Amino acid sequence: PRIDVMNGSGTVQHRIDAGGATTFNETGADNDFRVEGSGNTNMIFVDASADRVMFGGATNVENSRVGVLSDKTTSGIGIIQNQLGVTDTSDMAAGVGGGVTFNGRYLSAGGFTNFGSIEAKKSNGTSGQYGGQVVIKARRHGGDNEERISFDQTATVVNQDGHDNDFRVESD
Repeated sequence: PRIDVMNGSGTVQHRIDAGGATTFNETGADNDFRVEGSGNTNMIFVDASADRVMFGGATNVENSRVGVLSDKTTSGIGIIQNQLGVTDTSDMAAGVGGGVTFNGRYLSAGGFTNFGSIEAKKSNGTSGQYGGQVVIKARRHGGDNEERISFDQTATVVNQDGHDNDFRVESD
């Protein structure tokens, strides 16, 4: 058994099947989808004609496939709030924290790989201490994703692994 929601001409627009799978916009028509919050009419907005998903609003900014829209606020200690958060739920330990990876095709036949990441992680394993480190990684051909720049409360390090890379600071 399943539940079908049809438009006036009898075309299935939404479907819930017996296994619990739910499909909205079954025909792929230009029918937007949104979820309202108590204070935001567009907590989740799917723009069908543009194939985009927005969280927090319906305005597509800079042609993003996925966007997060919010008024940024700052806590009393300078931490931004009401923006995108990436949280690691692992047990507390040194090195746990959130990250964002950047991936793309590397084969003309369509294979994907990771090209780099930005990671933020706990500097030590002591409970109650929240000093952090930010690491920017990039991948060499044939190699792993390697640290290129890191900074924490005590140091900023470029080229930790000692690769033979140019380092330039340029100005006008």
